[in-house]
Amino acid sequence: MPRTSPSATADGGFTLLELLVVLTLLALVVTTVLPRFVAGSGPSARDWAARAAYELNAARREAIIAARPVRVPIASDVARVRTVDGQVTDAVLFFPDGGSSGAVITFELRGRIATLTVDDLTGAVRLHDG
Repeated sequence: MPRTSPSATADGGFTLLELLVVLTLLALVVTTVLPRFVAGSGPSARDWAARAAYELNAARREAIIAARPVRVPIASDVARVRTVDGQVTDAVLFFPDGGSSGAVITFELRGRIATLTVDDLTGAVRLHDG
């Protein structure tokens, strides 16, 4: 009679290692794919803020290169804009020296918040979550 290994005579079940590999792969797929569906298909507050940061940086570069002030209006239905001293405003102004009027711009969408700060001395734009 030929010798067979014990696994060859088993009832065709899965080993513990195979189950752990499948569960690990399933958990990986769920953690990467599920948040995209939960968050919704539209842009997030961070997406809006990142786009605004790009536009603000472009305006700062334009002000420096053209040697003239550049005003960037911000729509109030998209974000709340406050100056460094807390006053409500609707725009950020960049100066030829690279500085700006300074602002804190808050984007809120679907319960998520992203904030941009525009430094008044350097004109640097920084994105913050929350």
